[in-house]
Amino acid sequence: MNRCDDFSKMYEISGLLNRISTFLFGLNTVVAFAALYLPDYIGGLLMEAQVFSALAYVLISVIDDVFFWFKAESGRRKNCIEDAFAIELLESKNNGYYNNAATPSIMRYALNNYESAYYSRSTSQKMLPKSVIKTVVAIMAFLISWRAVKNGGIVLSVAQTLFSSVFLLDTITLCIYAFRVSRICDDFYTLLISEGGPLTPPKEALLLSYSVEYEAIKAFYKIRLDQKIFSKNRHNLSQCWDELVAKIEI
Repeated sequence: MNRCDDFSKMYEISGLLNRISTFLFGLNTVVAFAALYLPDYIGGLLMEAQVFSALAYVLISVIDDVFFWFKAESGRRKNCIEDAFAIELLESKNNGYYNNAATPSIMRYALNNYESAYYSRSTSQKMLPKSVIKTVVAIMAFLISWRAVKNGGIVLSVAQTLFSSVFLLDTITLCIYAFRVSRICDDFYTLLISEGGPLTPPKEALLLSYSVEYEAIKAFYKIRLDQKIFSKNRHNLSQCWDELVAKIEI
């Protein structure tokens, strides 16, 4: 089957905003460190650049969360249900996104979510070192900004406090997300592979519970998985997933 994923297009605007945010992070960091070495007479311009980049970063993050990311994730959730139960909820098409041979059922829905959680766990764990580094850099920029308080830079200090807080919270959120997704993967593995056996109504209820819990984790924490890390590890993860699915009684 040829793979067709119209839903990936919904993430393009969100991806663009993310790239703009990355640029603003770089701008804020460069300006913060430049302020340590450049003459004081251009301090006003540097201060304005820091305030702008910090506030713009926070604003873009909020807009993405509320509008574009929500729309993309909503479409993906509905498509997971479409694929699992062979129904149509949206006009957008998505063939070959999920990789399991189960017939339309709660089992297929659970496997779709297990597969997603399996990839998400690996990608989120590999994102942690970079996230920690960005947080440390943001905090350093925050500490540097406090030298502007004596020069009347209260607005800069407030903006940098908000800016660094976002990165600190993002890193904490990523840690919790990675931990909880890992727990969901363990739950799926225990029920489907360690225990195994035929599918019974109690097992269906548990599978549905794990699936809903995973969707709730994604919706609550709003983690943007790094596509470069995902693409780099996709082939190996696909092979491991195929081996995992082969152990499941479908």
